[in-house]
Amino acid sequence: MSLVGPPAKSCAPTSGVKLDDRWDAAQWLCWTASPGTPWKEARTQGFWKLFQSIRRHGQPMTSPVLMRVEDRDGSSTLTTMFKVTVDATPEDAADGIFSETLPAAPVRSYTFRKFGGYGGEDECRRALRRLAECAGGGSPAEWFVAFYDPPYRLRKEVEVFFFSSPRRGI
Repeated sequence: MSLVGPPAKSCAPTSGVKLDDRWDAAQWLCWTASPGTPWKEARTQGFWKLFQSIRRHGQPMTSPVLMRVEDRDGSSTLTTMFKVTVDATPEDAADGIFSETLPAAPVRSYTFRKFGGYGGEDECRRALRRLAECAGGGSPAEWFVAFYDPPYRLRKEVEVFFFSSPRRGI
């Protein structure tokens, strides 16, 4: 399925939609919730497991925190991801933590502001639908949410993005 198509006429450049954005290659520490785990529960569990891991290894907290969403057969699998400079250790693997490299690649993104709380599932799925409409294609099976701000900040920046071409195996 091609995710590349002509942009919808209603997608002005100032709307927060970027159809020609680029994601830099980086190493990520990851934890995947069981398929079907509710969005908020998966994000919270993943955040604390990864936060404890980086603290054990003296890694700094980085931004953004990613959440990969894989939609398959009416169910979602959610993976929380922290950007790191070292791979996961065997001790971390016992907690279901693993490392993954996301390649440098063109992406299509939509940035929006959130006042209070974090972007919830409904809000992020609405943003994904808007982005897919602007990209001229359907919603991808794999997409990401980037949370840029700490919980205590009132006005948060949230970005929804997907790779312009589906990754192999996805």
